[in-house]
Amino acid sequence: MPKRKRRQPDRSDSDSSYKHESDTEEEVLIPRTPNKRTRVSASHPVDSPVKMETPCSQKLLTALNNLATKGGHV
Repeated sequence: MPKRKRRQPDRSDSDSSYKHESDTEEEVLIPRTPNKRTRVSASHPVDSPVKMETPCSQKLLTALNNLATKGGHV
């Protein structure tokens, strides 16, 4: 039931600004990917914060560089 109520306002939003939503979707997709990676790595520092700092920061940098190079689209 709540899903149907949510879909109706969504449709009216996309109708009022269709071009703007396509722009917003790309902007939302790019931050979502690093957020997931941050969550995954966030569980590691709790176990061993000192060890994780060097290898994990390199992995995060590589992941961010890959995202920046690909433009967020895979």
